[in-house]
Amino acid sequence: MTFVPPLTLYVIGWLTGIGLAPYVPLPLWAWLSLSALGLTSALIARRHGTRRNLAVAVVLFGLGAARWAWAQPTIDASFIAYYNDSGEATLEGYVIDEPDVRDTYVNLRVEADTLTLADSTFAIRGTALVQVPRYPAINYGDRIRARGDLQSPPTFEDFNYADYLARQGIYSILRRATAEPISSLQSPDLLLDTQIAIFKPIYTLKARALAAIAETFPEPQGSLLSGILLGVESGIPASLKDAFRATGTSHIVAISGQMQNQSRHLHHQI
Repeated sequence: MTFVPPLTLYVIGWLTGIGLAPYVPLPLWAWLSLSALGLTSALIARRHGTRRNLAVAVVLFGLGAARWAWAQPTIDASFIAYYNDSGEATLEGYVIDEPDVRDTYVNLRVEADTLTLADSTFAIRGTALVQVPRYPAINYGDRIRARGDLQSPPTFEDFNYADYLARQGIYSILRRATAEPISSLQSPDLLLDTQIAIFKPIYTLKARALAAIAETFPEPQGSLLSGILLGVESGIPASLKDAFRATGTSHIVAISGQMQNQSRHLHHQI
């Protein structure tokens, strides 16, 4: 019999659980029950190494599947994705991430709490990706009212954009939207208020640093410095990016981008 290191067996169990869960529609409690059964078996077989390791692998299999099941949203009438593809909609909520500025538009991640379709208004939950013009400027932490076409994220032939957004907890896109800041009443969500209070000063300082660099340095040096120091790569010319790739020096800017992504990961955990 081929020897498989216990750690390898455990990792295989965990990954198999995550990979199999989407195809086996069991509820969270069922996967946890399977893990509990595996744990009981591991305790019983604790003096028998092979059986114990297989039982622990079953525990991790169940936990991996449970992790996947737990991450899936319940799409009911209180969840924004329930109303996808219903036409023009108006939503209200808080911008919970730094605006992603593109050439002609801005992507906003909005934690929505109110949705209006036709003459009906609903209290909802969930995060939407709202695509708005670059002006007027919307800032992190603003409460906004946005109007646009509420859609499900698309799946392209060579890229599953829906899965990409789902991994970030986004299941709805408000396309071709217009947005305006509205009076920012204190959110009933203490966790959201704490998150905004922590990160808003950080993003404000970053915006000031970006403006100072733009006023001090000419292009493309200014955009390059912004990319290296602040992780803002949107202003770097395509020709300069191509030159970095051709010379194998893209990591100069990628390091700062990685740090920014780690910051955003921490941001979403709070």
